[in-house]
Amino acid sequence: MGWTLPIAANARVVHSGDITELGTIVAGAFAKPDIAGGGQYLPLVGELLSYGDIVATLNKQGHAYTFNQVPREVFATFFPGAGELAEMFGYFEEYTYLGGKFDDQIALANKVAGTPPTDFATWARSNMPVTKEN
Repeated sequence: MGWTLPIAANARVVHSGDITELGTIVAGAFAKPDIAGGGQYLPLVGELLSYGDIVATLNKQGHAYTFNQVPREVFATFFPGAGELAEMFGYFEEYTYLGGKFDDQIALANKVAGTPPTDFATWARSNMPVTKEN
């Protein structure tokens, strides 16, 4: 099992985060309106990863995932709508998943949350246990 996508395996463009921690950021923004009460964008980001990072992390935990990069024009033939997804992955390579540099917004989100977000390896250990099917 794995991913076959039109993106470089080493392109660090995937912002990961544990969605169950989103409430911590929201509560922190309400509790600290002096620093996050002006309509700021507060993304939940534990790490900025590549698909290579994701596969390596999961495989280190005992999975056997793979990643294969294919050209966009090849991926576009895989199924209806694949061309649009290929364009989306091209956008990610150019601008990242969030669409640009968000280091300041990520830092502010972490500050209002009051606790660092969970990293991918920790999340995966809890949410993607190794089974015989993996």
